[in-house]
Amino acid sequence: MIAAFNGRTRIIEALLRDRSTDVRQTNKYLTTALHYAAQRGHAATIEMLVEAKAEVNALDRHSDTPLSWASRSGHLDAVKKLIEYGADPLLDNNASEDPIELAKAGGHEEVAEVMEASVEDKEQLAMST
Repeated sequence: MIAAFNGRTRIIEALLRDRSTDVRQTNKYLTTALHYAAQRGHAATIEMLVEAKAEVNALDRHSDTPLSWASRSGHLDAVKKLIEYGADPLLDNNASEDPIELAKAGGHEEVAEVMEASVEDKEQLAMST
């Protein structure tokens, strides 16, 4: 989690080579390494963790996802990476706020627009099938 928070990709690579490393491990707040990488906007770290089977829509004790953390902080590249891996921008936390609302509340309009566009794309795809 510390390596993810600091975006230390070499350390993460080494840890992921160890079969005992569990990328879905949580702390007492139910926070994962992916939450920390998202909070700090480390898109490369996000990619490494998700490729290693980290849960993209993992919920912390407030029901915030990594996407919630990235959007609240306005980390555009991290948000794009999470969306690419299927993060759901419509998942509400315990305060009934979804990542789009969190981005807008923080004044991160471009981040909110990226997530809104992903929702529209999914809706159009569903309508065409």
